[in-house]
Amino acid sequence: MKHLHLLSVLLVQVVVACGAAFAQEPIRFARTPDISPDGRFVAFSYLGDIWVVEAIGGIARPVTMHEAHDYGPVFSPDGRWLAFTSNRHGSYDVFVVPVQGGKPRRLTYDSAADVVNGWSPDGKYLLFTSGRSTAFPQGYELYKVPFEGGREQRVSLGEGKEGAYSPDGQRVAYVRGPGTWYRKGYRGSSNDDIWICDADGRNNRRITQFLGQDTSPMWSADGKELFYVSEQFGTPANLVRVPVDDPSQPVALTRHTDDGVRRARISGNGEWIVYECGADLWIVPSRGGTPRRLAIEVHADDKANTERTVTFTNGATEFALSPDEKHVAFGVHGELFLIPISGGKATRLTEHPAYDHGIAWAPDGKSIVFISDRGGHEDLYRLEADDPDHPEFVQAHRFKVTALTRTPEAEFGVSFAPNGQRLAFLRAGQLWTMKPDGSDAKIIVADKQVFDYDWSPDSKWLVYARADGSFASELYIAPAAGGEARNITRYATYNGDVTWSQTGGKLAFISQRRRTSAVCVLSLHKPAVPGAPASTEIDWDDIHL
Repeated sequence: MKHLHLLSVLLVQVVVACGAAFAQEPIRFARTPDISPDGRFVAFSYLGDIWVVEAIGGIARPVTMHEAHDYGPVFSPDGRWLAFTSNRHGSYDVFVVPVQGGKPRRLTYDSAADVVNGWSPDGKYLLFTSGRSTAFPQGYELYKVPFEGGREQRVSLGEGKEGAYSPDGQRVAYVRGPGTWYRKGYRGSSNDDIWICDADGRNNRRITQFLGQDTSPMWSADGKELFYVSEQFGTPANLVRVPVDDPSQPVALTRHTDDGVRRARISGNGEWIVYECGADLWIVPSRGGTPRRLAIEVHADDKANTERTVTFTNGATEFALSPDEKHVAFGVHGELFLIPISGGKATRLTEHPAYDHGIAWAPDGKSIVFISDRGGHEDLYRLEADDPDHPEFVQAHRFKVTALTRTPEAEFGVSFAPNGQRLAFLRAGQLWTMKPDGSDAKIIVADKQVFDYDWSPDSKWLVYARADGSFASELYIAPAAGGEARNITRYATYNGDVTWSQTGGKLAFISQRRRTSAVCVLSLHKPAVPGAPASTEIDWDDIHL
């Protein structure tokens, strides 16, 4: 008996452990919700499929499972059907499917996008928005299509979207205007307003006069009030209630401050409103109360493999030869790779969703400095080998990345001094240098609009190009340790793309002279006197000539 008791305890522990292993966090970014007529269930779009969950939250069940994009589910008045929008046949069309799931039935066939809005109260028609009109300029119109299938009929007589039938089916509330929900804080003539018309499209009248966005109109159960989403009480948008016969005094229903309300829908009995806010779905009583965030769990498999092996034969965006010219580092799709110059298999150097670029080799070939926005800004990072079995950088299998800068200003144009003791880079149009470990950063050129530079071979000087306010640029030479800079071109056109010769005696650059851009060479040293050693000092006298 003792053994049986011990076995039962172990079984309980195993079951508990398995349950914990399969538990998962509530999903984020469920979208385009609707709530059933009795307020018991919520339908929504997630991972491109339609799902249904209880209005209290919990584990959702799938209604559609298709590789196409299904979204915008809308419950039928009797709660037995869901209409939704899908691009299963190329363009977006209106479909219906039983709430329990099954094979959806297609109702519209136009090449324009048809987006379902709602049902007529008797369930015989579906209201949808479409851009199929041939009018110019192109706009959206409201149409209806029979639930059993058949010819579509236009409802609005001039610009309409997000339509909703009144409970008696005699009127339609809709949105009119060229506005978009994501233009937060917009005030002007390109806003959206709520309008009402008869079910046949006549007697259109404007309900809202607010200069910002008014969207997602919804009728109360008695048809005497309208609920909608508006920024009338400040940004971000919230739910608003207004009497249909006296729309001049709207009342705020929600007061979200972190993010705005989007895509709100009301239950058929008029008691509950579901909507998007931030990354979640929320529910609030239509008569007022505290909004509640839905905690939804979804047990879904991937429809396709999330990883794939790709061989790139093009699309490289940059490259940099190693100091010994035996290897080349290059960038593809925002990642850095290393490959022998003779060819072969590439070694991946970085693996991050950020954009890694701007490769600069250290003169000893033991590290690379690059630019990345992985910290939120374009900063400098050092890449080194992190592989005890293969300590050499070009042979390593693992690497470590160290941040060298963390500033809101973007850095670019990084390069090592030829002696490897300092790094130079541009920040906010100024020329900076620092040690390779990121310390001792200082400004060499405080004047802004520096856009190009190069080191002298002895690492003592920096030549740089700086634009002025007259669409021209000049070349200057400044001591690498800081000090007075001297203009060496004095020619008020474009001068840039400068390169210092490896012998240190000449500069090559692009200059716009005699109306064309050409390669120019400037000598830095005086001609040697016959029999005398060549000068290694820069000849500043009339150097621009």
